[in-house]
Amino acid sequence: MKLILLFWLILIFLLSHQTATQSGKLSNKVKKAIKAKKSVRKYAHFFEYMILGIISFFVLKNTVHPKLNSFLLCYIYASLDEIHQYFIEGRHCQVKDVLIDCSGSLIGIFLVSLI
Repeated sequence: MKLILLFWLILIFLLSHQTATQSGKLSNKVKKAIKAKKSVRKYAHFFEYMILGIISFFVLKNTVHPKLNSFLLCYIYASLDEIHQYFIEGRHCQVKDVLIDCSGSLIGIFLVSLI
């Protein structure tokens, strides 16, 4: 499970490392594939961090506070991810995205903790 977590963290990093043009092209492809009328970017943030919350919970489930530790990992990674985007052409560092990411991770952690 730790390898899955590492894979997911790397995937998030690689998606964040795309320039605004590259990211926009990928978003448009996904938008067309699912026939969405609105932008899918914010949904993608939410979804990728929901998955991160689920994976991190499984990895940290034997710690003293697995929910808190999972959330902290997601929050720290979301914050670092936004700082990373600041240095990518056409991308921005937005607190709103960290909030969306954290919301997704909380939902993921909550759902998996119910099981």
